[in-house]
Formats: sequence, structure tokens, C-alpha cells
Amino acid sequence: EMSRSFATPLVRSSATLGGNIVAGAPVADAVVPLLTLDASLTLQASGDRQWSQSLASFMATRSQSGALVTQVNVPVPAKDAFWFYYKLAHRRSGAVSIASTALVITREGQHIKEASIALGAITPAPLRATRAEAVLLNEVLPLREQVIERCLVNLVADLQGPRDDLWASSTYRVRMGQALVKKALKQLNLCIYKDHEEIKEEL
Repeated sequence: EMSRSFATPLVRSSATLGGNIVAGAPVADAVVPLLTLDASLTLQASGDRQWSQSLASFMATRSQSGALVTQVNVPVPAKDAFWFYYKLAHRRSGAVSIASTALVITREGQHIKEASIALGAITPAPLRATRAEAVLLNEVLPLREQVIERCLVNLVADLQGPRDDLWASSTYRVRMGQALVKKALKQLNLCIYKDHEEIKEEL
């Protein structure tokens, strides 16, 4: 979904994933889903010195080491993980994001075992919404409305220093970020309901 809405076909055919990451732009669309997947970078500096750094840490510190990104490492998600990605822009593709979000939810039985939420275009750099994630841990699926609302309240605390620019105000960006996360969590519930119906049919 992200790749279909990312930039224009011309840019997609010539740009690199490393370039999207290193540019450090608030609207770096590729970074958002990679953050939820706990991606890491292999960096190389002069003298062939190499090291690994998590993408979340790289984005938070805006590394100025001058190192070259030689690899983007993405762990394989669990088989029972649910993935969601949504982006708000003035056009479906080739437009600067107003807000974007990605979620990866892993369950164990009927409980949420792991929750990863990332947002882009709202703050000066894409980030993980750790406070919102914490609300979802160990919650029963499908999620109750009260849990979703509590998650959205904590999301605001994660989005410190939202941006104002000619495309959208900071208030609007935060509200749209909440709306996109809520949409993803509602979609998660629909997936859970669908699983329940399939199990009933098998029985």
C-alpha cells in the first residue's frame, strides 16, 4: 500500500530506500512501515568501519555521522501478525503526506502480544507511538471502544511538536493521525470478527 502511494512513478523507478531514510524528511513515507517492523540499518563510515543502528534510533537522533547506509534490515513478522498502512494526502499518489500511519499487531490467542504504531508527516520526523502502543498490550481482541479511545488519547502525548505548514495545521495533522490509527484499529476488529466467522464455519 505504501509503495503504491509513494511519490510518482518516475521517482519510484529511480529513488532508493536508503535515500528516503537518510533525507530525514517528516514526510518520508517509506520510514513509517519500516519503523513498525523494527527495521535496522547497517552503516559504513570512512576506514570501512561498520555498525548497526535501529531505524527508530537513527530517526530520533538524525545521525550526522556522514556514514553510508549499506543495508536496510527488516525482520520477518510473525505469521499471525496483522498489518495496516494508511496515508492522507491531497491525491492518492505523488502528493506530500498530511499524515500517515502503519500498525503491526501480533496476537497470542485472543490477546495482543505486541503492538507497533508509527506515524509520519505529523512531527519533524516519523516516530513510534510508544505510549499508544502500551495501551494495547495484553488487551482482548476484538478491542473494546474504551480501549481504542484510550489509545488515541495517549497518541496525542506521543505526537510532541506537531508541524504547521502550507498543507495543514498542526492541530489538523494530529487529529488526522488519530483518525488513521482509529481506522486501522477498527479494521483490526473486522479481521478478528472475520476469523471468528471462519472458525464457526469450519466447526
